[in-house]
Amino acid sequence: MKNLLRMLLRLALFSIILIVPLSAGAEPQPYQLSKSGDYRVESVFCVENVGSRTATDISLEIQYANPYITKLMPYSTILNTLYEPQPVEVKTDAKGNQTGRYEIARLLPGEKQIIRVLHDYRVSLIDYTIDPARIEPYAQFQPAVLQPYLTPSPGIESDHPLIQAKAREVVGRETNPFKKAKKIFTFVNEYMTYSEEKFGTNEGKESEYGALYALQTGKGVCEDYADLMVALLRATGVPARTVSGWTGEISGKSIKLIDANTTFLPGHMWLEYYLPGYGWIPADPTFTYTVNNVRQVEYSRLTGIRQPSFVDSCEMAGHAVSYSFRGDVDVNTNVTIYKLGVDGVMPLPVEGTQAPLLYLEDIPLIFDVNPVIENGRTLVPMRGIFQALGAAVEWDGVTQRIVAMSPERKVELQIGQTQAWVNGELRTLDVSPCILDSRTMIPLRFVGEALGCQVDWDGNLRTINLRFH
Repeated sequence: MKNLLRMLLRLALFSIILIVPLSAGAEPQPYQLSKSGDYRVESVFCVENVGSRTATDISLEIQYANPYITKLMPYSTILNTLYEPQPVEVKTDAKGNQTGRYEIARLLPGEKQIIRVLHDYRVSLIDYTIDPARIEPYAQFQPAVLQPYLTPSPGIESDHPLIQAKAREVVGRETNPFKKAKKIFTFVNEYMTYSEEKFGTNEGKESEYGALYALQTGKGVCEDYADLMVALLRATGVPARTVSGWTGEISGKSIKLIDANTTFLPGHMWLEYYLPGYGWIPADPTFTYTVNNVRQVEYSRLTGIRQPSFVDSCEMAGHAVSYSFRGDVDVNTNVTIYKLGVDGVMPLPVEGTQAPLLYLEDIPLIFDVNPVIENGRTLVPMRGIFQALGAAVEWDGVTQRIVAMSPERKVELQIGQTQAWVNGELRTLDVSPCILDSRTMIPLRFVGEALGCQVDWDGNLRTINLRFH
């Protein structure tokens, strides 16, 4: 019996020795999710001829939820999308916002046409745990990758002398990106006073409100808080972006966001800042509270989301719906959130034909040509992917030969050939480079791995994330 116990003890200890090294080497998740739920956001647009004559040449542009930020956003993930009917064209801007264009040739008097846009979300609360010492340098990224999140944009005047001076004052000599973000978050939260009344020189110029206005007046709403923090972050070299959508608890089976008369679930804007090794960190400087009449800074909102949030756009320019027509046409919008699985509201089917979305370390890579799938392999535009990965490219139009050079690698490819070379070593491709619609397209996985990246494919969300080794 004693020998049996000793043997069992040795087996148990041996099992521990085998298990511990495997689990000890696993990379811990930098965040925790809670209170997750699946929902449908249904937008219904009713286009109606309210005149006495036939309306013609009706064109609508409808803003969709931004797939580039929401596909990889752990607290507000778009799972699937359905458009009824399909748009004529989908435009994507530099921040990944998408707009669908619809054309209606004519509507008779009293005739209506319905357009439905459905997005299925998984929404959670999130808390990040950030170790400032683990933050990697931004130097590994090529300027073109981070440029959209470091340069000025409408309402985010990060290059204005007043913004620049305040950023230097707030941050001081701090160099750590997370500690910079904490100093800026503290300043914005303590400096700003929430007010829906507009002040100062921008009175009557709604499009000009934003970071500079917030700094000059110290007053504003969530947009002004978020714009100011993003502008100060960009001014100190920390990539950041504003995000907006709908926030609040969903009680019951559904809730209206918008109908013809009002908004039931409030719209809100907050922001995300980028930390290498962690990705995009959500922050919401708008909320304040007091203890014994003393205003406090709620730092949990520097590294997390404390209320269910349905993300819609990222620094979207223009209106959610715009249209033109000949005749007398009215367009009404209704937006409703439903809980999936309740009263027959079932998840949308997975769409397996959409072009995959590309990322480099969670940063969207948005090219002027969409990726395509050939024989199960993703092809991407040559110059866009080489620029993102920091490789200089030479193209010989006569021989149709491609040579890409990085500091450590030389990659050679030939149009129509499945043979390639990496530092002179022959490789065989599953799919050859090709020219589609006058654009040179090359296999993403081969190029990414050849230039030192890990290529992660998520078939459910149809995303491809390149990560530095």
